[in-house]
Amino acid sequence: MNSTKRHTALILALAALSLTGLVASANANAASSITGVVYANGYRQPSSTATLFRWTNSGWVRTSLKTTTSSTGRYTFTGLADNVSYSVEGYQAYGRCFIGTGVDAWRGYSRVVDARGGAYGANITMAFEQHITC
Repeated sequence: MNSTKRHTALILALAALSLTGLVASANANAASSITGVVYANGYRQPSSTATLFRWTNSGWVRTSLKTTTSSTGRYTFTGLADNVSYSVEGYQAYGRCFIGTGVDAWRGYSRVVDARGGAYGANITMAFEQHITC
């Protein structure tokens, strides 16, 4: 192989390595996000609380991330670490606490999301949990 061909081959090899490094770097820096809709009885639930949980070796742990669903029942968590398993809890209390009345609590969980960079959908279907007498 003459020196011009060797030089061209070396430049192409270095360019390929550089491009591979850029792609790997971009993937390593890509954050995950989870978005979904909270439902109860088949209806979207505005003003519900969505709380993010993450898996550790000892079980599910509540994170400090919490949000309220939009008027269409939608929630979003962004900037999440990759290579972590997440689940989202939906919670809603209905009613007002007056003497002789009570509040109905509804709760549900999303599917488990194994974050690997990118956006993930995780809807929540809540079910009746308990009636709290006032």
